[in-house]
Amino acid sequence: GMFVNTLPLKNNISSEESFERLLKKVKENLLNAYTHQNYPFDALVNELNITRDNSRTPLFDTMFIYQNDIFSNVEFNGESGKYCIPESHTSKYDLSVETILIDDEFKVSFEYWTRLFDEEFISNLANHYINIISSVVENKDIEISNISILSKKEKEQILYKFNDTKMEYDKNKTIIQLFEEQVKKTPNNTAIVFEDKSITYKELNEKSNKLARYLNEKGIGNNQFVGIILPRSIELIIAIIGTLKSGACYIPIDPTYPKKRIDYMLENSQAKLLIISKELYNNTEFKNKVCVDSEEITHQSYQNLKSINTPEDMSYIIYTSGSTGLPKGVILKQKSLSNLCAYLNKKVEFLQPGCEYKNIASVTTASFDIFIFETLICLQKGLKIILANEEEQRIPKLLDRLISKNNVQIIQMTPSRMQLFIDNIDDMPNLTDLKYVTLAGEPLPSQLRDKLVSLGVKKVYNGYGPSETTVFSTFTDVTTCKEINIGVPLGNTQMYILDKNLKIVPIGVAGELYIAGDGVGKGYLNREDITKERYINNPFIENSIMYKTGDICK
Repeated sequence: GMFVNTLPLKNNISSEESFERLLKKVKENLLNAYTHQNYPFDALVNELNITRDNSRTPLFDTMFIYQNDIFSNVEFNGESGKYCIPESHTSKYDLSVETILIDDEFKVSFEYWTRLFDEEFISNLANHYINIISSVVENKDIEISNISILSKKEKEQILYKFNDTKMEYDKNKTIIQLFEEQVKKTPNNTAIVFEDKSITYKELNEKSNKLARYLNEKGIGNNQFVGIILPRSIELIIAIIGTLKSGACYIPIDPTYPKKRIDYMLENSQAKLLIISKELYNNTEFKNKVCVDSEEITHQSYQNLKSINTPEDMSYIIYTSGSTGLPKGVILKQKSLSNLCAYLNKKVEFLQPGCEYKNIASVTTASFDIFIFETLICLQKGLKIILANEEEQRIPKLLDRLISKNNVQIIQMTPSRMQLFIDNIDDMPNLTDLKYVTLAGEPLPSQLRDKLVSLGVKKVYNGYGPSETTVFSTFTDVTTCKEINIGVPLGNTQMYILDKNLKIVPIGVAGELYIAGDGVGKGYLNREDITKERYINNPFIENSIMYKTGDICK
């Protein structure tokens, strides 16, 4: 019979060492291993007492085979033999690479498990293998981290074709100016509904103007921070718009947060003023505070104010959950919101002028940045915002009643919350009235998308983006796609999937996602250490910053 003994090898690779040094290490490792080559592989496996899995090999899943003397002439009683390689239809390992020397040329074949890899991936892998060989033949002293496995064409495709996202928009036009343009178009349309109250676009604009003028009188202006601690209400939206109209940067603070967290946010941000309700006025010791419905505000002029913001001015600060320590205040820019509006206005069906569905339920807390999507971004396109109260946010029967009473056709929430409502479908017969569902903040399971489509939802959108890059960095229609994905970068946004040395990884290979472009924020408020760590220089575009997301993707 044929006796072949498998020799398992372990090599450690440092990205800082040269290829020649790695080659010598591998050579030494091989020579040392050869002294034990007669030790039976089965005996080794038994000796190591490894838990066996019949679907996998016990010690390794990649095999390299080098054949260098199989093409010598073979004679059988005077008859000559010819060497043939039989076709294989079953892969013995996840990946096998066999190299055969024929007439001073190497023939390399790849055998792979089709449940893990497809032909296109392996074809690319083979080309990358050739690229590596070319690099090290050219320069044996090259550091491992500097070996480029990508061809020039692939680099061009990944860096520039995939990131060809240039989009014209007016950087000087703020989201507030877009809102004011909408007010002129539909002054008497309902803007916000909350419980048994409602307010028109004209009323919302005028009340916000009065608050803005009051804030200006109090010395609040460009790039100053205004905290907002208000329960869900029409006044909450007035406070946000009024603060932005004053030129200031707003900080939404959930009144249900523990007092310690609220105090930290106010102290860390060094907020100049706090907008609060009468009911909550005595809950904080913050000195410079004003009630949102103060009489002094009502006496102000209702006329629009002149915009004093530049594109680089701050618009809002979102404090992250603080799961890895103290909450971090993420600073976002005016132009980032303008860019987001310009892109979504083109891509989202219910933001289009001709769409008949205009009623969106807002169920997200104001301290979570996707709240901006279901309020400010929808208001600049004339939608009616049905603001759920705290009970309607979480109790299926009450949310169902809200949908029915207000003819809600659009909703946004996290996938886990939507799954909760789907699981209580008996309490929510009016879910079938929804026409557009946007899911964001978490991975979206395909089963959830399929269930929504079966209920009659016309479009399911998947939004992805860290708070540090302004609400969404991708936004895509996943209604009919085979595999759920996060789509492609927004306008004026670049995305790079990189290894730990900030080198581009090939298509189909997992790496860490970095985001650059107009949506990237200014960093973390009063946290230079973490800002330097996460907001880094973009090696692909001069004078550009990219954000290190920590998310793994391909």
